[in-house]
Amino acid sequence: LAVLHILNSSCVGTLAASYIACINNSVPAEQRATVNGICVSFESLAKGIGPLGASLAFAWTLQHWGFRGHGAVFFFISALHALLCMGT
Repeated sequence: LAVLHILNSSCVGTLAASYIACINNSVPAEQRATVNGICVSFESLAKGIGPLGASLAFAWTLQHWGFRGHGAVFFFISALHALLCMGT
């Protein structure tokens, strides 16, 4: 399982670097800084919203489903991650 996690993390890192390279090659040199700034802003926003959404979902499932809701969020996140891996 650890080997799969390492492999997945390296693939995600490679994809992120290739996305940045594609964005930099598709934008004129004069606008590259602006586009990279906008991309970093959205990335930072998503890094803030992700943990907030997961913690709210975790609290909601514990409140409404009790102890059975404890694993529901983790199963949902793992299913979402599997879909992300299949999509790339």
